[in-house]
Amino acid sequence: MLEGNGAAVGIEIKGLPEHKLKNISLENIKLKADEAFICSNVESMELKQVSAEGRCKSAFHI
Repeated sequence: MLEGNGAAVGIEIKGLPEHKLKNISLENIKLKADEAFICSNVESMELKQVSAEGRCKSAFHI
């Protein structure tokens, strides 16, 4: 299991507008961060057993 606590951003995934990221799979992650996930230009992503807590606005910024 991957655990993170206290970062400004836990996980940031960025594709390009003309070349979106596809078929991303994340498993067994527990995060506490200001913003747990930031994702942009991602076409498909699967999360399994993921716990995310954002201390700012929300856990996910998509």
